[in-house]
Amino acid sequence: MRIAYILYGVTTPTRAHNLQTVHTVNSLVDRGVDVWFIAPELGLPSPREGGVPPADGPADPFSAANLPRSRTRLIRAGRLFDRHRRITPRGRFWSLFLDRSLFAIRAAWHLMRDRVTIVVTRDVIACYWLKVLSPVLRIPVVYELHTLERVMFDAEDRPPSGGDPIDASIRRAVESAAAADFAGHQDDDSAAGRAYKRTLAAIESRAIGGADVVLTITRAAEERLRRDGRAGAIHVVPSGHPPDGRGGVERDPGLRPGLGLPRGRKVLIHAGLSLNGKGIDLIFSMARHLAGDCVVLILGGEPFQVGALEELRDSLGLGSRLMLRPRVAQPDVARYLAACDAGLLLYPRTSYLAEFSSPLKLFEYLGSGLPVIATGLPALREVITDDENGMLVPDDDPAAIAAAIDALMRDDRRLRRLGEAALRTAGAYTFAERARRIEEVLLSQGIGRGGSCT
Repeated sequence: MRIAYILYGVTTPTRAHNLQTVHTVNSLVDRGVDVWFIAPELGLPSPREGGVPPADGPADPFSAANLPRSRTRLIRAGRLFDRHRRITPRGRFWSLFLDRSLFAIRAAWHLMRDRVTIVVTRDVIACYWLKVLSPVLRIPVVYELHTLERVMFDAEDRPPSGGDPIDASIRRAVESAAAADFAGHQDDDSAAGRAYKRTLAAIESRAIGGADVVLTITRAAEERLRRDGRAGAIHVVPSGHPPDGRGGVERDPGLRPGLGLPRGRKVLIHAGLSLNGKGIDLIFSMARHLAGDCVVLILGGEPFQVGALEELRDSLGLGSRLMLRPRVAQPDVARYLAACDAGLLLYPRTSYLAEFSSPLKLFEYLGSGLPVIATGLPALREVITDDENGMLVPDDDPAAIAAAIDALMRDDRRLRRLGEAALRTAGAYTFAERARRIEEVLLSQGIGRGGSCT
């Protein structure tokens, strides 16, 4: 079989979802699967996003993410959206829709020319257009679903903060600092924005209903689709982490001086490209109650966002408990993880995160042998078992979270036991295993049997 993997039509190559896709494609190629990768030609991200200039030719997601280059088709995309967002933020997502649609239609031409037998995409608009063109293409479409757009519309509809006025002010300050990396259309409540949401929800419904196979990354997402009436094939294929030799670094506290991390103290890390909606406010609130021998590192975000959060930290007197660093290149993330004692995933309880959260950082923590301290959301419980490979904590009680963390950090034997179990868990969540599952699903559905793996 020959698979075409279609990336998002308009996006930055080093965003987490694209890193996952390029790792998956490379792992499929490693298995001997014939894969063509169709990606937008958007130019390189900035160095702060880990961009690595290619030796020659235009940028592609593989060179931008510093990953081996597979066979790639580059299609120009994003120009309408880029031009529109410079004029006005309102209604700009209609130009984004047009860009993604044009990208999908041009991708369809490549599918016919390259004699592809299966197409996989996680772009709902691409999935929609591929099904519209199915009478011409006659190619099975696999939709890799990582969220529902109609759920993302409510991604920021979180419960109100508790009674502590300081926690409420922390939440407002963090939301203000992180707002700049809010990449979605959820905040556009104009007439054009509301119309776009309705249109996209209708397109999503048709795409999910028409796809030959839907892949989800969590069982909770599969259950959601079943409740919503999806009758066709659904398979759960979780995300993963890079295998050894592609960025993994063994645990080594000796790395701390070179990274500016303190010796002699337990260090917990939250690592991520963006800060918005990822529980940073809960980390700040929790840090108010931490013991003095424990420090939390927040790694990610733009430098100006980090600056704003540092001002908030200092105003709260948390300078000895919270450290902040802007986002770094992917190999450096692995070094930070290797220098820390545990990973944090203090996500808030929203429908989106409860059902669809399967972040790369979760599997990178596990692959680095870090116990994962996570809020008990259903999607996270699929991977993290309390007191086995991590610790599950409430999502609405910062003091209780801090007490649980302090107890764990004082118990070196327990910390080591959880870390060893985390590393064992990681073995089931490599990108090589993800590629194996995808290939197995496609063959089990009878897709592509007319071709051959090369």
